[in-house]
Amino acid sequence: MAKKCLPADIKATNGDFRIAEVVIRQGMYHQIKRMFKKSA
Repeated sequence: MAKKCLPADIKATNGDFRIAEVVIRQGMYHQIKRMFKKSA
């Protein structure tokens, strides 16, 4: 069984939903980085 991670938060910056702030509580930066990677 996979280990569950602590929840992350995401919120719009300055009311603009195209720009967001992501707060992670556990070392899963690589997953966030992959989520937002631009596909070429």
